[in-house]
Amino acid sequence: MKEKVSIEDFKTLTKFIANKEILKELLYETKNRINEYNDNNYFEALFGVYLKILTFKEKEEIYQEFLLQKFHHEHEEMASAFQTIFNKNTENIPILLKSNRQHP
Repeated sequence: MKEKVSIEDFKTLTKFIANKEILKELLYETKNRINEYNDNNYFEALFGVYLKILTFKEKEEIYQEFLLQKFHHEHEEMASAFQTIFNKNTENIPILLKSNRQHP
């Protein structure tokens, strides 16, 4: 049985440096696959894994942007996490309300 590699070990072994712009680019690249095959797995995996590597502020900015995008199927989960994690920033209230109107 293979042992899982921790995020820290992965970064050390690969010298991988994730940043918000790379993640945004990768997430937007999943749009065609979602539209063509109705396959949200890549978006979900990227969002779940790489988001952990970013700073708190970068995570918040990614959520703010992708919560309002219509091409993926993660709105309910994202809205719940966004509200729970970033609830101290009142600037997020209009974003959450807009997302709720866009994705009832």
